[in-house]
Amino acid sequence: MKDLITDANFPRTLDQRVYHLGIRAGEVANRIVSTTLGASKYATQSLNLKKKSQITVGAPSRAERISKYLDVSPKPFRLSTERGFVTVTGRYKGVPISIISIGMGNPNVDFFIREVRECLSGDMVVVRSSVISPF
Repeated sequence: MKDLITDANFPRTLDQRVYHLGIRAGEVANRIVSTTLGASKYATQSLNLKKKSQITVGAPSRAERISKYLDVSPKPFRLSTERGFVTVTGRYKGVPISIISIGMGNPNVDFFIREVRECLSGDMVVVRSSVISPF
């Protein structure tokens, strides 16, 4: 694997994909909305999506469930990595949006923020939406 990495300080593959998320420039949107299970089905409906957007979730199954709200054309880009990250990028009502499953814990959030930021130009906004349950 080390012969496929171009920079040990910020690992990228030979085709310029970041190491953990497996994405490269042009495969993610700029605005991020982080949501939990209860809020996820309302996330795309309640956002005023005038710019590129992202939704992050924990479970890959939630990313797939939310991606059903994306426009069918153009066909959404999908990528699953061996590190457990899932990225789906498409359009919602014509607006570019990415849904990314990042798993759990602060290390994965750190990988997510650093690696997505490396693949973007322009502003990146992170918004967290969640539901608190007594159970």
